Amino acid sequence: MNLLAFETSIGNCSVALLFNNKQHFVMSENKLMQSEELIVMVNAVLKENGVTYQDLDGIACTLGPGSFTGIRVGIAAARGMKKVLQTVKLIGVSTLEVMVHETPNKLTQGKKILSALKAYGDEFYTQEFSSDKNSLSEIQLISKEDLIQNMNQYDLIISDNQHEFKCHSVEITALSVLTRAKQIFSSTQDKNDIAPLYIKSPSIHRNN
Repeated sequence: MNLLAFETSIGNCSVALLFNNKQHFVMSENKLMQSEELIVMVNAVLKENGVTYQDLDGIACTLGPGSFTGIRVGIAAARGMKKVLQTVKLIGVSTLEVMVHETPNKLTQGKKILSALKAYGDEFYTQEFSSDKNSLSEIQLISKEDLIQNMNQYDLIISDNQHEFKCHSVEITALSVLTRAKQIFSSTQDKNDIAPLYIKSPSIHRNN
């Protein structure tokens, strides 16, 4: 299994490659240059390791939530590659899912998990997971106040960054996406297209 993965939804753009059971990784130093740097980084990591696009079995990227522009850049790149390399499997994963699977198993055993990602202002994207890391709910957008009030329902809260509430923090990069893609590659149906995850606020939190 030879996989290419990239992450553009949170922080700096990064690219990871799994080829012949060896992993290779590169990250941009510029947080705001995904559209200019992603393909350059992909081409560079492939060339440095003597890999062609035709050698790839799968291409993985995050679908969101996260930076709107970053997500669209990543998905557009994956779509373009799939259009040319029709036999390559396209794998899209949510950022919140990647965060949970990036967390060590020893921390999640027997615990109900909430994955939380800072959105805009005082809002957070959240999703519930079981102790074996299976999703229990859809992704929701909730206020910081609601998050704090409901924290006691969960044994473990995972975040991309430490906030004023107690949580386990993980850093999400293309290596995180690559790890999750490896786990689900054989069970994931091939797709001709993937789409961004657009999350609307639950009606109980907003009137419109």
